[in-house]
Amino acid sequence: YLALDELYLYENKKFNMFQVMHHSATVLICRAMVYMNRDLGYKLCREVEDDQDDASGLINFFNIKMNRTYRIEYNAMTAFLNQKLTQKELGVEGRKFAIINSTAGEHLRYEDYYDTYLDEMKNVLDANIPTIVLYGDLDYACQHKAGFNSIENTQWNGQVPFNNAPWEDLIFHSKKYGKKKSYRNLALYFLNDAGHLIELDQPEISFNILRQY
Repeated sequence: YLALDELYLYENKKFNMFQVMHHSATVLICRAMVYMNRDLGYKLCREVEDDQDDASGLINFFNIKMNRTYRIEYNAMTAFLNQKLTQKELGVEGRKFAIINSTAGEHLRYEDYYDTYLDEMKNVLDANIPTIVLYGDLDYACQHKAGFNSIENTQWNGQVPFNNAPWEDLIFHSKKYGKKKSYRNLALYFLNDAGHLIELDQPEISFNILRQY
């Protein structure tokens, strides 16, 4: 769903229509190349993605309104998870938590293939396991347009009624936080003013959502 990134950037005034058309065309080329030569095609798609990210001018892909990284929040989270009381409650005493290092991240990005999780998602939903999916409107790293597309195309036994279910306002303590839609064991939430780390940006409503399950 790389092509949907351009539309997200356009809606958030990071791309103009010419950039949308240009990058959409390059995405079509790299997709076609994947079918002809998997290695070369994925290499080209990664280059297209990098060019698109650079052209967006975004400083923080996790929250498009931020002009800094999440480093402060990461440090706070790391310190919290390494507290003795926290580790005791989680049953992981004596183990040190750390954010994945950049070397591992680069190997995952450049020496591996993109893949789909839709088959696994189908199995989970068909097994009637309660499933929550959350997206924030400020998250570019995992932007909601591609996410909604993935959910809608997951071929589980509740696919049609879920896709036809109406969106409802998400209200907590008389404040609107976004919207939600659900059917049976699947609930999809779209939160306002929230980036990739939704629980940090909107902790109160995030806790309330999780508490329901």
